[in-house]
Amino acid sequence: MKNIRLFFRILKPIPLVTCLLMYSLGVGIIDYQKESVDIQAYLLGQSWVILIQLSMTFLSKFFSHRKGKNLEYPNAVDTGNLLINNDHEGNKVYWWGGLTSFSGAAVISVLLITNRLMSVPVVLLLLLTVISVILFTTPPFTVERSGYGEFLLSFWVVFLIPAVAYSLQKGGNFGLLFFILVPSFFLHFAMQLALEFRTYKVFPIKQAENFLGHFGWRIGIYTHNASILACFLVVGIGFIWGFPKFTFYIGLSLLPLGIFQILQMRRIQNGAKPLWNMIELGAYSLFFLNAYLLSYAFWVQ
Repeated sequence: MKNIRLFFRILKPIPLVTCLLMYSLGVGIIDYQKESVDIQAYLLGQSWVILIQLSMTFLSKFFSHRKGKNLEYPNAVDTGNLLINNDHEGNKVYWWGGLTSFSGAAVISVLLITNRLMSVPVVLLLLLTVISVILFTTPPFTVERSGYGEFLLSFWVVFLIPAVAYSLQKGGNFGLLFFILVPSFFLHFAMQLALEFRTYKVFPIKQAENFLGHFGWRIGIYTHNASILACFLVVGIGFIWGFPKFTFYIGLSLLPLGIFQILQMRRIQNGAKPLWNMIELGAYSLFFLNAYLLSYAFWVQ
């Protein structure tokens, strides 16, 4: 019973909500193109993506803990909200959580095959997704702790999840899908950087394996601001090229929030006291509002 409580305590709601939103966006583009939506394919694909996300979470915890112990509590397992003073107990939960999630995804894959939903694009995207999880979490690759993990995570969340949803519905115009998702990629990457700043400020040594730790906080600020500007630049290019006008209006409505985030980073750069709660709220709001509004717009148009 204790391990079961720990299992659910480790689950991170924000990545799961992100999976739900981005998957919905991928299918929403199918609906916008006046093609029928297969509910069975939707539910199976969404379940597969959620299970893969869970496996990434558990395997990341498992291999992170095996690499090194908590610096303050050498015998503790850091779950994000809970410290377990039993290495074996925590590792067992992480390992079985990852194994169970992968097994569930394998079962869903069999159901996709039996329901004849496994086209060549679907197979390739599912394989690419599994490879991404392995590269992200598993030694000797462990891209998560290479300084470039934020890129791979944004690629998985913003491109692969909607692409899986889109291909399962037998969508063919991947060019439209890709271009619609590019701004979201920049916003997700900027969100990760913004969320790293507070812990970097408090304990830089602990952040040595992420983007800020590898490249420093100054480059982190420049990259964060450039990512937000690139997002709105792509939105403007899409408007000129004739992509759906509502995508431009959504981007335009979020521009003040993007400028606010850039100004907050400028304050840090100039030595002012950071408003951490405002920065983190702005980071979450910018990405999730964009994802939600895009998903809603494509479904209702």
